[in-house]
Amino acid sequence: MPNSNSMPVLVGALVAVGLIVAIMMFASPTPTTAVTPTAAGTTATAGPTGTPPAAGATRSATPGATAAPSPAPSGTQSPEQALAGARAALDVAWGAGDWPRAIQLLEQIRSLAPTDTTARDKLYTAHYNYGKQLESRGDKNGAATEYQAALAVVPGGPEALAALRALTPTPAPAPTRAGAAASTSVPPTPGPLRGVVTVEWQGNMDYENRTGDMRWCQMKNIYHNLSAQNLDWPDYQPAIAVARPDGSIRILYRANYYSVDQGWQNGIKGTPPTIPAGKDSFPWTWYSSTGAPGEYCRFVTVTVQGVTYTAEYDARGQLINPNAVMPR
Repeated sequence: MPNSNSMPVLVGALVAVGLIVAIMMFASPTPTTAVTPTAAGTTATAGPTGTPPAAGATRSATPGATAAPSPAPSGTQSPEQALAGARAALDVAWGAGDWPRAIQLLEQIRSLAPTDTTARDKLYTAHYNYGKQLESRGDKNGAATEYQAALAVVPGGPEALAALRALTPTPAPAPTRAGAAASTSVPPTPGPLRGVVTVEWQGNMDYENRTGDMRWCQMKNIYHNLSAQNLDWPDYQPAIAVARPDGSIRILYRANYYSVDQGWQNGIKGTPPTIPAGKDSFPWTWYSSTGAPGEYCRFVTVTVQGVTYTAEYDARGQLINPNAVMPR
C-alpha cells in the first residue's frame, strides 16, 4: 500500500497524461472531401453512385450498344410541310399579281408534286399573265420569253400561242423595181424573236402489226414557226427512241414520213416542204418500228434552232409527258 507522501506525485502524473491526450486530439487535421478532376479549368463534386451526370457531362458509352438517332433539327421541314407552305405562299403571290414569285413557287410545287396537273396549268397561266404584264409595260422581249415559257409547259396553249403570234408580225415582201420579178422567198426580219419555234405533240402513239413480233409505231405533231426564219428540211425531222420492255432505250431511229416515193399514194412528193416564217406546219405523221417482243416507241425528240423538244409515251402508247427529257 503506497504511503501518503507518494499521492501528490501520482495525481500530478495523471493530470499530465490527460493534458497530452487533449492536445493530440485538437491538433488532428479535419478530413476533407476528395476532389475529382474534370474538364480543364473546372472541378465537380463527386455525386452518389448511380446518379446521372449533370447536364453537359459526358456519359460513357456502353460497349456493344447502338446509339439512339439524333432528333432532326427543329427547322427541318418534311416534304408535306414544304408543299403546304409553298401552296399557302402561292395564294398570297397570286392574289397580289406577283407573277415572278408565283412562277418560282409553282416550280417548287411541281418539283415536290410532279403529277399535280393543277400546278402545271397554273404555271402556264402565270407565265402567260406575266407576259401580258411585261407587254403592257412595253417590254416585248420579256413578254415573248414568258409566252415561250408558257408554251413549254403546255405546248400549243392557245392563249400564249396567239399572244406570241401577235408579237411576231408576218414578214412583208421586199419592195421591187418596176418590171422586176418579186422575190418568192420570205426575207428575214431582224429582232429578238428569231428562233421562236414550238412543237405541239398531238394525241397518242398508234401501233400496227408489221411482221412477226415487230410493230409499226406512229405519232403526229405540228410545228409553230413563230420565228422570222424559214424552217427547212431536214431541220425539223424528229427521232424516235425504241425502248425494251423495261423502258431502257435500245436504239434511236430517224423518224420516217409517208412519201409517194415509198409507195404511199397520198404521201409527200419529193422533199418535205419548208415551214415558212410566221406559219404553222400541217399535221405531220411520223413512224418507226420496234424489233422484238415487248418493245415500244417511248420517246420522240427533235432539236429545232438549238432547242430540244421531247415527248414521252408509255408502253400502251399514251402520251404521258409532252415536256420530257430523254435519258442518255
